[in-house]
Amino acid sequence: MADDLPEIQYWNNKGTSGKGTIDEVWGATHVPFATILRVLRGWKKNPSQGWYFRALGEWPQRDKYDSGSGLVPRHYQQGSPGRIAGPMAIESGPTLLQLAIQHEPGKAAELFAEMDVNGNGKLSLAEIDKAITENYPDYDHKPVLMRAMKLADREGNRDGLMEKPEFEEFIGFLASYTDMWKVFEAVDSGHDRRIDAGEFASMVPSLADIGIQIDDPAAAFKEADRDGGGQILFDEFCYWVARKKGDDKMGSKDGLVGYVDSTGHQVGEGGV
Repeated sequence: MADDLPEIQYWNNKGTSGKGTIDEVWGATHVPFATILRVLRGWKKNPSQGWYFRALGEWPQRDKYDSGSGLVPRHYQQGSPGRIAGPMAIESGPTLLQLAIQHEPGKAAELFAEMDVNGNGKLSLAEIDKAITENYPDYDHKPVLMRAMKLADREGNRDGLMEKPEFEEFIGFLASYTDMWKVFEAVDSGHDRRIDAGEFASMVPSLADIGIQIDDPAAAFKEADRDGGGQILFDEFCYWVARKKGDDKMGSKDGLVGYVDSTGHQVGEGGV
């Protein structure tokens, strides 16, 4: 049961702090259980949704949250009931979202139905965001979700809602943008969604992992820095990567979903 788990300390930059059980922490922060658990396991960085979390003791990697009976720790083979044992490899199969990304037959439709809780055949960004945050935290990156949905909507009827054909496009964009985000975030030392020439040069090996070979980092940085401001914003980076990979959707002008660049110029969504 949950009473043999350590308490959790929580705080934010506004001076609010406290500690308690995971249920008490959820009540105080309203951060979804799945997100809190990923931070405690060390699978997700602080902060999450403006909150920081730290377990006041070793947290089990194979816990399980069941909405009917609460948090039930699943202790490790070398552990014993009533105490938290050491780390052990995580064993899990692909999620429904991962299966949809892999184009498994029927999985995109199944995922759509799972997210379409009111059954109206359309998904808003808020509905998708909630489902991703609660059920698929590996893809819970707001810049990624925004870009994937906006681009899928532009490929569809541009009504701000996702229908089934657009949703299948969205899944592909979500996977591609997530790969780009992981490369970008790993070198974004300021966590401000912009990187300088030095940070860009440090990502060259990671770019090779997603199929982009760079021989001259300085020239590539200049090419990607569309506004010449000396920094590459995440949207610029996505556009540049897509162009390099020959993606005629993500690398089109519609692939720039809209942002104010480092010179104050609006790009995309009415910009250039």
